Amino acid sequence: MQFYNKAIKEITKRASSGAGAFPVVVVACIAFICFEALYGRLEAALNHVKSGINLVRAHRKTHGQPSSPWGQSYSSFQSSFLETELAPTLSTINTSIREFSQIDVHFPLNPLDDEGIPMFGQYFRTLPEAGVALLDLHNAGLKLFQSSMGVYQFDENETTTTVYIDRVQCAVTLWGINFEALVEQNQTRWTEEEKHAIESLRLTWLTMKIGVFAGGNADDTWDEHLYDFKEAVRIATFLIPAEHAEHDPKLYLQAFSYERSLIDPLTTIAFKCRWPRVRRQALDLLLRIRQREYFFDATHTHIVLSRIMEMEEASLNLPPGVIPPDELLPPADARIHYFTVTAQPVLGSDVYGVTFLKRDNGNSSAWHFHRENIRLPAIDADNTTPRLRQVVSTSSGDLFGHSLVA
Repeated sequence: MQFYNKAIKEITKRASSGAGAFPVVVVACIAFICFEALYGRLEAALNHVKSGINLVRAHRKTHGQPSSPWGQSYSSFQSSFLETELAPTLSTINTSIREFSQIDVHFPLNPLDDEGIPMFGQYFRTLPEAGVALLDLHNAGLKLFQSSMGVYQFDENETTTTVYIDRVQCAVTLWGINFEALVEQNQTRWTEEEKHAIESLRLTWLTMKIGVFAGGNADDTWDEHLYDFKEAVRIATFLIPAEHAEHDPKLYLQAFSYERSLIDPLTTIAFKCRWPRVRRQALDLLLRIRQREYFFDATHTHIVLSRIMEMEEASLNLPPGVIPPDELLPPADARIHYFTVTAQPVLGSDVYGVTFLKRDNGNSSAWHFHRENIRLPAIDADNTTPRLRQVVSTSSGDLFGHSLVA
């Protein structure tokens, strides 16, 4: 709270001084967002996100919109600092909170073409440049989810949904080609930390690719991506020991992070992959993540996704406790497409209402809702001590197949 009050005082002082005010106020907005996230006040955090984005937009209005790939050709040091240091953090937070709130605050970092697809360079020069392009693609993909849920409407006179899906899929494929070229060209110079970052970006891209190609399809095609699901699990298995080794002195510093590297992609696998062994591997990995990423809680996500797996596999009529053989998948009409979580406990300090959304007769049929009360305990990194609770507003699964629980 001392830092919170200090940030407020600094904003008041700097905002009235004119020169240099923008970066300080944006930094303060980011600090406020983290405070509100820790206290579980989603709406307050969202307001600070909007404030920070509006400040950057105001600066862009005066000094020019992005016209070159991210990280290149800025008119001043202040513009460069805002766009390369602060705007990516705001965009990361914004992408996270949009999945919960479904409020459309689109905030690109690269220039956009006439159809709203991010335009990155013909090649990537650095890992941060590749990461920012991937973040913009995630934002583009969220539009597809919002369209499917009726939150966003495409102007069919300008861009049809089919055209937009095709363009996003092409952009995601191109990102993968450019990224692997960057990795190959510098393979002898990467540090261990950079190699870890490479695998983290590759994991995020891989699950994003699955979502864009399967989630953007009119038919249920998630099951066709078994190879990619397995590869994503392999990468996650490599990453998790590096971040959460037993007795790691940095473990408790990682209990809360505003990076998005593991929970999001693992949730995609555990939710949308119906292949029994791979799905259980992803669920197991979620339990080995002792951290929260923004509004994402790995333990709570594991609880809800385990229940979804149980509901889907119940249609196989196997004896209790029996794991389905590898080739036996739940039928398509048993799939849980999305789920929502109430913003506040309904029966006690740890019990939340969870609504599961199904379509019993294919993607063209009406939604069927099933509601349950599920205990989502508030525990800290060592799984023993109560901690500050994060709660989410009513939300639905995103394009990549999930609604993340905090």
